[in-house]
Amino acid sequence: MPPGVRLALALVLCGGALLGVGCTTLRSGSGLEDHAPKLVLYQMGSLFPEYSEISMGQWSQLATSQLISLDKVYALIVLNRPEQALAAARQYLSRHPGDLDGMEALVNVLYARKNLALLAYHARHVLAQDPNRTHMWNLLGLAHVYTARTLADFREAEAYFEKAVSQAESAAVAYLNLGFLHLEMGAVERAKLAFAEAEDACGGCVPSKLGLGITLRRQNLFKEAELYLRSALKAPMAHKARYKLYFHLALTLTESKDRKEMQEAMDLLVEIVSELDERDELYIKSQAVINEIALNQSGSDPSGGGL
Repeated sequence: MPPGVRLALALVLCGGALLGVGCTTLRSGSGLEDHAPKLVLYQMGSLFPEYSEISMGQWSQLATSQLISLDKVYALIVLNRPEQALAAARQYLSRHPGDLDGMEALVNVLYARKNLALLAYHARHVLAQDPNRTHMWNLLGLAHVYTARTLADFREAEAYFEKAVSQAESAAVAYLNLGFLHLEMGAVERAKLAFAEAEDACGGCVPSKLGLGITLRRQNLFKEAELYLRSALKAPMAHKARYKLYFHLALTLTESKDRKEMQEAMDLLVEIVSELDERDELYIKSQAVINEIALNQSGSDPSGGGL
């Protein structure tokens, strides 16, 4: 399997991974994005063209193969079967002890399982022997972001992402991670620069447009933010990823005084809550915005009527 494909398989991005694309927030209330490996097939094709050449049927065949191979490990990650992927990785390493490709596959599996302490341990082990494995720097940074408690923890994650940025293969992913990290730390202008670099590196992929849209909204540049978010929605993606974009577009439109745009925002939010489970974090956030819009409209209506 080409290194670029292997790297992409465990990517992290919003609207997820980074990072975050088709994203959920990394922590409650966080602006960071989670990166679901199974969504990468649909969202990162422009960054890793080899991806589009592998169908879900082919991944399924690899996953059920009797061969002990890294391809099987990565196929199980793509198909969101982390426990089986862990067993396959261990089986491979039992036959190839100390193999760095096998160790990298194990780190990817540990990320999928969110076993972050063990991930950091093995990632450092791999990087000590080969510091040019850029995806390991990305995952090490993400492990620190997930467990961050202080500003120093975020700074350490930032250093790992900066290390990955300097290596071409994963520059786009690292820039995305940096962008969302800067947003988390309140460094909006630095986030904007990172997302712009990511956009150049990945050819205008969905995660970079999402990141730019969020950043521009935080800078009160609502029309510019709207353009990026609508552009991102033109790409094919999984339903959850699309609902994430709907949510951020709706937040942007609520800043408008135009009645049609406010109604579009409400329509987008209603679609989200009609499709998601009420325990889903995106459902909860969308319902809160709906309630706020209704309250504001009721307060501005002399008759006391709402939407």
